[in-house]
Amino acid sequence: MEVTGDIGTLATPSLPEDSWLKTTGGIKTLNITGTAGIGSGSTVSAEGTAGIGTITVSKGAIDGIIHAKGPIKTMTIGGTAGLAGGVTSDGAAGIGTITISKGGLDGTIEATQGGIKTLNINGSAGIAAGSTISAGGTAGIGTMNVKGSAPDLTVRSAGILKTLNLTAPSVGASLLGGIIEVNSLGTLNAAKTDAVDLVIATTAGIGKVALASMANTHLWGATMSSITVSKNVTNSALYAGSDYHGVQRQKAVIGTITIKGTMSGTDIVAGVTREADGWFGLHNGACDDSSFVGGTIKTVDIHAITATGSPDDSFGIEASTLGTVKVGGVKQTGLPKNVEDVYIATIPGPH
Repeated sequence: MEVTGDIGTLATPSLPEDSWLKTTGGIKTLNITGTAGIGSGSTVSAEGTAGIGTITVSKGAIDGIIHAKGPIKTMTIGGTAGLAGGVTSDGAAGIGTITISKGGLDGTIEATQGGIKTLNINGSAGIAAGSTISAGGTAGIGTMNVKGSAPDLTVRSAGILKTLNLTAPSVGASLLGGIIEVNSLGTLNAAKTDAVDLVIATTAGIGKVALASMANTHLWGATMSSITVSKNVTNSALYAGSDYHGVQRQKAVIGTITIKGTMSGTDIVAGVTREADGWFGLHNGACDDSSFVGGTIKTVDIHAITATGSPDDSFGIEASTLGTVKVGGVKQTGLPKNVEDVYIATIPGPH
């Protein structure tokens, strides 16, 4: 069905599979009241700059495409299958609030020119593998509230991601194999969530991060304010001063790192680059790392460090300026020194 001009209020039990609703104007209110929701292959498109006001799918799911050339103010999905299709806004005002009240996300949410104010995913299914959330505008993403796991999640934003809350229904939910690539990350609240094969890549920096554990996980940013991990950290890295693409910044500051479990095979560095040997730390009896900017690490507190057991491995806690480094509650003095296979050292800054 194609409509010329704006649509005020449209209520219908469902949009069957492979159907379409297109208007040259905007859509003020669209209510889908039946359990069938918006079927696979269906499209709702508002081609006017007014965009879409409110979409409510009260009992069903969205398994099709929602597209607006303008903003999308509010979308609520009530079915247990959640959002399995795609939602796109091309307006500068972006997307206001999307709430998936019972199901999860198994699709794409994109504001190509604007930001995303709020995304609530309240179903225990969380976010399915391969799902993407992106904001092309500098307003970035405001708040993401996610229950359950988020495997292979991709989040991209030209601006800040202010808050990402991962509220697991039980200990053991995961951020598995995903990438969060944003200009900056304000807060990641995920104290019950295990990060596995995760990349958090920022240009400007990372604010406050709380995770249950980290494995094969890498954090990048010019600055990092506070990173707290309640269990173990293995085969991971915290890089301050350069971004995911290797671009070096003129600021490299790490505030507080707290690891309440055991750290193994992990680097914590600020403003330091590894040299030709490919490793940080004391490798084959020598350290040839160098500082590209005078980086600072203020506080590191690690419950225990365990060597990987490989004679070819070496790791580092390195910066031009090191504050307090504690391992097992003991302040490390007499630097530089190796603790297991982790080299704790100040690396002179560039002159």
